[in-house]
Amino acid sequence: MDLGAYVTIPIALLGAVLLGFAIDRVAMYGDVQRGVWVEDLALCGLDRDQATRALTELDERLRRTPLSVRIGAEPFQLEPAEIGFRVDVERTLTLALAEGRDGNPFSQLGWWLA
Repeated sequence: MDLGAYVTIPIALLGAVLLGFAIDRVAMYGDVQRGVWVEDLALCGLDRDQATRALTELDERLRRTPLSVRIGAEPFQLEPAEIGFRVDVERTLTLALAEGRDGNPFSQLGWWLA
């Protein structure tokens, strides 16, 4: 193999990665990026409205689920409503939409590759 192949192959691979990153960013514009989860809920690929509905459903489900707590040797259950539990849907949505988008393009590429 000549020296040109040693240079061309890595440049082509880098170009393919960067092209894939660019295509993914365009395709996911306005949607939650890949790999974003809240609890057991995958938000990846959802737009703002879909993610809001999904987070609202998660909030409702968690509010109906008693919390098992142990203080010392004494187990007991708390009702989420009794302690004012709720999912901050708007704040969680803001953070989910920002995930993988903050920082410079190089840090975003690193997040995308991870």
